[in-house]
This record gives sequence, structure tokens and C-alpha cells, in this order.
Amino acid sequence: MFAGFLNAKGRMVAEVILHRVAEDAFFLDLHQAVIPRITKYLKLTKLRRKVEIVDASDTYRVWAIMGPNQSAELKPLEDDFREIPAGVLTRDPRFAGLGYRLISSTSK
Repeated sequence: MFAGFLNAKGRMVAEVILHRVAEDAFFLDLHQAVIPRITKYLKLTKLRRKVEIVDASDTYRVWAIMGPNQSAELKPLEDDFREIPAGVLTRDPRFAGLGYRLISSTSK
């Protein structure tokens, strides 16, 4: 899902793509420059909920897969969400021409 974080005046702070990776777990795919600000905001607004918010940018990388044949080559893997050995593969929700997003672990 494509979404955004707004400030109190309604101005855009960050764009985010949410990837549901389990019943109770999500990856937030956002620009590296806003990670500290959004992490701090989420920790402040979670109140007393039992939610763990961590910066996993050292553990995972995001890859954009685009090109003239990307749709045909990745069609067998396509689902709304697909867990594959390399990580998580989803179609970019912003625009079909942007291809796919792959979140993969940095470990070998």
C-alpha cells in the first residue's frame, strides 16, 4: 500500500510503501533520509501498545526491478504479496510502469 506521513499542517513529510510480511509484521519502505524522523514519530505515537518499531535498514535492502521484460519474467512470482527465498517481492503500488519492489536481507 502506498501512503504518506503528514505533519500537523497537512504537508507531506514522507512517502511510504507498506509491505505486510506476516499477520503481525510490516516493512515500511521509505527514503533513508527520513527514517530517523519517522521512527521517532512512530515510537511517540504508539502510546502503550505492544508494538516493536525498529530501523532495519542495516539488515534489509530495497531493490526496484524495472525494464521492458520485467512483467513477463516476474509474472510467475506475482501475488499481492510473495515471500521468496531472497526476500519479499511486490508490485510497486504507485504505478504499474515502476515494476516491482524487492526487499532482501543483507546477510548471505
